[in-house]
Amino acid sequence: MGNKNLSFPMALFSPGSKWTNPNFEMLGMLQTAQKLFEEEYPKFTKEDMDKFGVRSHNLAEKALDDGFFKGEIVPIKAHIESKDQEEALGTEAIIDQDLSIRRGAKLEDMVGLRAASQPGWAGGYRNPVFTKEKYIEAFGTDQGLITPGNSSPLNAGAATVLLMSEKKMKEKGLEPLARIVDIGWAAVDPSVMGRGPVPASKDALKNAGLKADDIDFWEINEAFAIVAINAMKEFGLDRNRVNAKGGAVAIGHPLGATGTRITGTLARILQWEDGQYGLATACIGGGQGIATIIEKGG
Repeated sequence: MGNKNLSFPMALFSPGSKWTNPNFEMLGMLQTAQKLFEEEYPKFTKEDMDKFGVRSHNLAEKALDDGFFKGEIVPIKAHIESKDQEEALGTEAIIDQDLSIRRGAKLEDMVGLRAASQPGWAGGYRNPVFTKEKYIEAFGTDQGLITPGNSSPLNAGAATVLLMSEKKMKEKGLEPLARIVDIGWAAVDPSVMGRGPVPASKDALKNAGLKADDIDFWEINEAFAIVAINAMKEFGLDRNRVNAKGGAVAIGHPLGATGTRITGTLARILQWEDGQYGLATACIGGGQGIATIIEKGG
């Protein structure tokens, strides 16, 4: 591709671009989460987000100790850059787990973490939901409410998946982990892109002729805790059926890898927990949502 094509994604989100609806506001991801939280208050509190973050770390820690992640992580040899790293990891360090999981995470560890977002009234987004006075009255602070405790960390990662037709699978004598039942897409206001999983999941369920109650396990990407708990509230989901092995708040959200990662993890959860249907869904920067329904294979 030439430079013109390579620069197209940047042009897509530039103010004044012919591809950008002037009625929509393009925000950084942290601000979209802050805005979504403010718009949904009082359905949720900051404590709800922080508790969900703790849950993610706790479940990921348990899954790691139970050996669940061994079935989907390819160990790699780390490059040691300093004496400190050598002392911490050893000279032949093998990375075979997600290093951002906080062992023994507790709510008290999360509540005091520094804000990473700005309230709407402070310029976080256009047309704020709250004035400064009402914001402080509601939340007891003038700071933003999206923190490292209720957000996914900055992780690098990669994921791969093998897709093939049923005919080709039989030719190769393979047993599938799962079958793709249907996929749903949705477009939402990009300034609250965290809403994307809700209409996308509704679309996928409608296409598949299923209801939310028919889904045994859900993977709702935890780009931010508010994204997951908002979708859970919309569908009335039992928490035990959602992100059962932890999620991105604990193990990270590498862009371009997460969609494959959560779908593959979900397929393994269906095998591990003997479920039939699973739904993996994620919000997408720029104002999208995607959802994939799978059925346990084998």
